[in-house]
Amino acid sequence: MTDDELKDRHQRYRLVFSSDEGKKLLEDLEMMFDKRTIYGLDGPNLNELQLAYKEGQRFVIWWIRSMLNARTEGKQVDAAADNDNRE
Repeated sequence: MTDDELKDRHQRYRLVFSSDEGKKLLEDLEMMFDKRTIYGLDGPNLNELQLAYKEGQRFVIWWIRSMLNARTEGKQVDAAADNDNRE
């Protein structure tokens, strides 16, 4: 991905999530998928697939935050590259 493409990507995320509606939406997503305990209603009896699914939900919130917090000048944070390092 070129620097210009990466800047455009960050700007799109900022455009969507910087509006009042976008901020409320992100708050709702965080409450539903990130701020709850990982176990939720299932208690500590989650199997590996359920846990991976819930972690995937949390990762989406992390991705959105990383797009909003990434700098577009100077050293850039590329969440896609960081995602490659997580695997």
